[in-house]
Amino acid sequence: MQQQLTLDLGVDGGPLETYDSGLVPGGDGLPALVVDVALHGFFCRDSAYRVRAHPSLDGGGGATEGGRLRADPNPFQDRTDIGFALPKAAPVFASVHDLSGRRIRTLAAGERFGAGARALRWDGLRDDGGRADSGIYFVALRAAGREMSGMVVKLGARR
Repeated sequence: MQQQLTLDLGVDGGPLETYDSGLVPGGDGLPALVVDVALHGFFCRDSAYRVRAHPSLDGGGGATEGGRLRADPNPFQDRTDIGFALPKAAPVFASVHDLSGRRIRTLAAGERFGAGARALRWDGLRDDGGRADSGIYFVALRAAGREMSGMVVKLGARR
C-alpha cells in the first residue's frame, strides 16, 4: 500500500501552488510536507516562514477524541464518501444516525483498515434496504482508540 499527500497553498493572495509528497510506502506514519515560503524573497527574514503540512486525524491538532469526519459531497443525493485517517491499521466501526440518535445504517462493523487516509461510502440507504429520508444525519466512527463524528445532509433523490 502507498500513500500520498498534496497541498494547495496560496500565499498573500497569490496563485495556488501544489506541493506533493509523492507516493510513499504505507505503514505506521502518514506522509507530511515541509514547504519554505517567502513573501518578498528569502533575503527578508520577516516575510519568510516554513509550512508543515500533515494529515490531521481529527481536524483539530492531535486530540484523541472529538474528531471530525469529512463527507464528500455534502449535501448529497445518491451517495457520499465519508473520509477519515488512521494512524495505524485498526478495526473500524462506523454508523449513520438520524436526529433522534437511532442508527439507520452500519457502514463498517469491525472491518480492518490500513493506516492512512480512508473513506467509507454511504449510498443513502438504511440497513433494511429502504432509501433514507431527506434530512440531517450524523456519522460516528470508532477506530484506533479514537472517536470521530461528522454531519451529512441528504437531499431528495433525483427523479
